[in-house]
Amino acid sequence: MNDVPSWPTGRVFGRRYRFYALIWLAYVIYPLLSLFGMHSPVKIALGIAAIVAFVAIYVASFNLQPPPDRRILLAAAAIELIGLAGTVFLAVPFLGIAVYVPVVLARLRSGRAALLAIGLAVALMVSVGRAVGTPSDELLSLSLVSVLSSVALRGFLRFLESTLALRRAQEEIAQLAKLEERGRIARDLHDILGHSLSVVVLKSELAETLIEHGDARDAQREIRELQTVARAALGEVREAVAGYRKPTLAAEVLRAPTTLATAGIHCDVEGEVSGLTEEQEATLALVLREAVTNVVRHSAARRCRIRLWRGDRQVHLEVQDDGRAGETVTPGNGLGGMVERVEALDGEAS
Repeated sequence: MNDVPSWPTGRVFGRRYRFYALIWLAYVIYPLLSLFGMHSPVKIALGIAAIVAFVAIYVASFNLQPPPDRRILLAAAAIELIGLAGTVFLAVPFLGIAVYVPVVLARLRSGRAALLAIGLAVALMVSVGRAVGTPSDELLSLSLVSVLSSVALRGFLRFLESTLALRRAQEEIAQLAKLEERGRIARDLHDILGHSLSVVVLKSELAETLIEHGDARDAQREIRELQTVARAALGEVREAVAGYRKPTLAAEVLRAPTTLATAGIHCDVEGEVSGLTEEQEATLALVLREAVTNVVRHSAARRCRIRLWRGDRQVHLEVQDDGRAGETVTPGNGLGGMVERVEALDGEAS
C-alpha cells in the first residue's frame, strides 16, 4: 500500500467518502440476526449494546478530517475487541464485526504501518475463529473481505485525492491563464495607445502650429490624418480586448517612417525577413512599434535606422537613432513589455 499524503476535503468528496465508508455497515445484519436466535435476554441486550457501540465507533472513526494515527488504532482496537468478544461470548456471526477493523486501519498515514496492522488484525481474527470452531472456508472468506475492502478503501482515498489535486491544478492553471491574459491585454493596450496617442499629440501640435501660421489647408490635412489615426487606434483597442489583433511586421515597417517623419525624424529601413511564425511576426511588430514610439518620445533624434536580417537560427531587429543616450530614460511598462515578449520566444532584447 502506498502512503496517502493528504485526505479528501469538500462537500462533494465528503459525501462520496462517507457513502463508501458507511456502505459496509450492511454486513452488520448478520450478527444482528444471530441475536434473534438467543434465549437469554441478557445476551440479547449485550449483543445489541455491542453492535450499537461498534456502529458509533466506526462512524466516528470516519469523520471527514483525518484523525491522528493513534485515534485510528484505538478505534480499530475497540472494534476488534467488540467483534472477538462477541464471537467468544455471544455468537459466532459477531466475528464479522472484526472485518471492519482493516477498513478502519486503511486510513493510517503510512502504507507500511497500515499493511502491518491489517495483517495482525486478520491473523487475530483467524486465530479466534479457529478457537471457536468457525469453518475454514468462512474464515478464508472473512479474511479476503477484510483485505480487499481495506485495499479498496485506500485506493478510493487515493482516487479522491488525485481528483482533488487535478482540480486544484486546473484552477491554478485557469488563474494563471487569467493573469497572463490580463498582462497581455495591458501590454497590447500600452503598445497601441502609447504609439497612437504619441502620433495624435504630434499631429495636433503640428496642426496648431499650421493654424497659427495661417496654413489652413495643411492644418486640415493634419487633422484628417489625426482622425484616421484615432479611428485606427480605436479599432485596434477593440480587437486587442477581444483577443483577435494580429499585427504584422510588414505593416509596422511601412508605418514607422510615417510616424517618425511626423516628429521630424528621417527614417531609413534596411532589409526584410520572411517565413516567420504568426507569433514571431506579432512580437517583432509590437517591439518595432514600441521602439519607434520611444524614439519619438524620448530621443530628440534627427535620424533613425531600422534594420532587419536573419542570422543563424535567429531573426534580428535593430532600431538606432542619433538622439540622446539611453541612460537618461527610465525603463517603463513599454520597455518591460518589450523584453517580456521577446524572452517569451527565447529571444534577447537590449
